Amino acid sequence: MRTKRDAVKIGDYCVLITPEALIKRLNELNKNYGIDFKAVNYVKSDDLSKANAHFYGDISRFYYKDEDFAYQREYRLCLFEEMPKDHFFNVEPFNNNEVLICKSEGVCDLRFF
Repeated sequence: MRTKRDAVKIGDYCVLITPEALIKRLNELNKNYGIDFKAVNYVKSDDLSKANAHFYGDISRFYYKDEDFAYQREYRLCLFEEMPKDHFFNVEPFNNNEVLICKSEGVCDLRFF
């Protein structure tokens, strides 16, 4: 089983984005590109709901992941439309009040609610 220490291999610096700024950009993506954004549902590999989602081709199948990876606290974006031709999503740039560039040391111990 993996632990949060496995996630520490993230480099010397990181960028933290305020929740408000991230939600604003995700809403833009949803409006402009038709995306779905949700937290991953970490389950046992034999979980019936996961199996049913895959069997019936439900969109929720993209939000299941093995519980061994729960330390990642992952969110996913799913597109309902085709990928943009240039493979980029255009969103409004972040301003200095919305981001913080800092040393990565201790970042894995942060909790966001």
